[in-house]
Amino acid sequence: MTVKTLRLNTRDRETIMKCQLFGGVRPETAARLLDGALVSSHEAGDILFREGEGIDSLMVVLNGLVRVYRSGREGREADLGVFTAGDVFGECAILSRGRVAGAHGQALEPSLIAHIDMHRARQMLAEDPSFASAVMTLLCQRLHDLQDSLAEDRLLTAHQRVAHYLLRHCPEGQAPVSFRLPFQKSVLAGKLGLAPEALSRAFSHLRQRGVVVRGRVIEVHDKDALREA
Repeated sequence: MTVKTLRLNTRDRETIMKCQLFGGVRPETAARLLDGALVSSHEAGDILFREGEGIDSLMVVLNGLVRVYRSGREGREADLGVFTAGDVFGECAILSRGRVAGAHGQALEPSLIAHIDMHRARQMLAEDPSFASAVMTLLCQRLHDLQDSLAEDRLLTAHQRVAHYLLRHCPEGQAPVSFRLPFQKSVLAGKLGLAPEALSRAFSHLRQRGVVVRGRVIEVHDKDALREA
């Protein structure tokens, strides 16, 4: 892993400023948060942080793909989130007194991560209501996502979870429509709380509902049938 001083180009700045956390923050506060930020470059498989370790930065994915997960005693893993360009993570440590990671973080592909100093973020939290509001909004969204994930895990079958995901990401307009998954199907399986073989069976089941899978490209030929899966 190589860490160097962050030099934002136009695309990097746009990526960071469009992320949910910075959407409603005053420009001067955003400038102070980004002042002195660092960037880390990672290869696929690099561990960014481990559960229980100290975490000293708020992170934004500039490029690549990051997985946050927990692991059990027997080596089983549970994905908590998958983050792509423009996503922020590590925000819970802003309010956590111990400022330790509650899970592991891993790059799933070559990734570029911006690191915003946690001490500065906590300072801005106390000084700027716009940033405090943005942090609270992000945490509420995380809680909402967690509730949705828990409900789907308890209430939906494997193929229903996949159907719901496809409908949420399906382009607008009349079928047939197609779109490309933002990551490999193995990552999607973890995101949905499924084993890879369970995801394959779910896609096979959904063929009768008009879903065609060609690698990472998904074709949906009947949205109504998919809603009734």
